[in-house]
Amino acid sequence: MWILSREDVITLLPMDECIDVISKAMRATSSGDVFLPSRTAMSVPFAHNAMLGYMPGYLKQPVCFGAKLITVFPLNKQNGHQSHSGVIVLFEPETGQTQAIIHAGEITAIRTAAASAVATQMLAREDASHLTILGNGEQGHQHLIAMSEIRNITHVRIWGRSFSHAQQFATQFSKQYGIDIEAIEDIEIAVKSADIICTTTSSCKPLLKGSWLAQGTHINAVGASLADQAEVDIEAVKRSRFYVDYKPLAKEQAGEYLNALAANTINEEHMIGEIGEVLLGKVKGRTSSNEITLYKSLGVATQDLAASIYVYEKAIHQNIGWQVDF
Repeated sequence: MWILSREDVITLLPMDECIDVISKAMRATSSGDVFLPSRTAMSVPFAHNAMLGYMPGYLKQPVCFGAKLITVFPLNKQNGHQSHSGVIVLFEPETGQTQAIIHAGEITAIRTAAASAVATQMLAREDASHLTILGNGEQGHQHLIAMSEIRNITHVRIWGRSFSHAQQFATQFSKQYGIDIEAIEDIEIAVKSADIICTTTSSCKPLLKGSWLAQGTHINAVGASLADQAEVDIEAVKRSRFYVDYKPLAKEQAGEYLNALAANTINEEHMIGEIGEVLLGKVKGRTSSNEITLYKSLGVATQDLAASIYVYEKAIHQNIGWQVDF
């Protein structure tokens, strides 16, 4: 059995490679070459907004099955820890023996942003160059990397609840990546004239208003992951061509979609389809430069499995990690 640490995952899963892995995984998801039981989550009573989640799944190609067991502690960024922490366990397909235990926090961080990149590649305008990121934590950082991989990003605006943290983000990553990053205190100003907006906060209530959106904007709504949570308001959903990662899950837990549905602002057909269906040519993506497109990311186990089997196979080939008897 192989054990792969956070540092191992960082070494083995660069963003450009992960984008390709997730693109294939989303095609498989929409082709039905997966088995995705309902994910479950429980609240952690003694911690603010904390959860313990369980996400099992099966992927036909490359064949693998396993589960992610992960905690979500939104306040962790205040003490330097990842908000998502846990393990992904892969099992040997023929015998069911434990194959690998992999750091789940880093897989989740990279594959989530990679999924947004796949959606952006299919839905954003080709000339999109101005990026706004709402949220200056780990996902904000990963989305900066991911968006830069698939579009020529020339200017970035960063907004966070703490303006001083947003300023630190801008200073650090402007130097690190050589990109013009500007911290903005007013959220409406931050999203004004943006070509791409990534919402990566831990907010349970809408922060992004549809009335602020310019024509042609693409949105990756990432942070809210339960039915009673939403980062984007009803008007933004109404104005957009609305896409998801996995329809059965979105119909249960995509808070933005469910809010708009309950308000009778949209009907069920407003959910155009899965990003994998766009990749497969089963549904249309953007059809004009003026449209607003929105990708609602909830995260599915096939993304975790595809990324995990990829790093596992690379680890064996490069002899990275620890091999132990189990």
